[in-house]
Amino acid sequence: MKNLLLLFSLFVLVSCKSDKSNKLLKKHDHSKHIIQKVKNLKAINFYNKGIELLEQRKLDSAKTYLKKALEIEQSPIILNELGTIALNEENRQKALNYYNESIKQDLSYWPGHINKSRIFILESHFKSAEKTLKDMLIKCESDY
Repeated sequence: MKNLLLLFSLFVLVSCKSDKSNKLLKKHDHSKHIIQKVKNLKAINFYNKGIELLEQRKLDSAKTYLKKALEIEQSPIILNELGTIALNEENRQKALNYYNESIKQDLSYWPGHINKSRIFILESHFKSAEKTLKDMLIKCESDY
């Protein structure tokens, strides 16, 4: 329980700090810590272009490419990135919808759980954030 509380506290501190600096939310390196992958080559190309544009803060263009990737392949990874864009556009409800869909597609995709809990923290719904993180610990196998 102490570890969970410590993790939650660190998460809150990092979340608050990144919001105040108004910088693009950083993504995790999927290749090192996430077992899920985008599999279709065409979807991968659209996804990679979308991520490149996201990192350049070209949110509308990034969203277009990621939606094209999603049309080809339903993937929690793509949905999570669309949620990141929605959150950067300050559309928390839309971001939450993307994160929920990401989790629905794959319960073990932990970035969806973390980003969902982040929305709850931003909305000061700390009990919901804690429940989301506890669910993640049960459903996800990553040691990350």
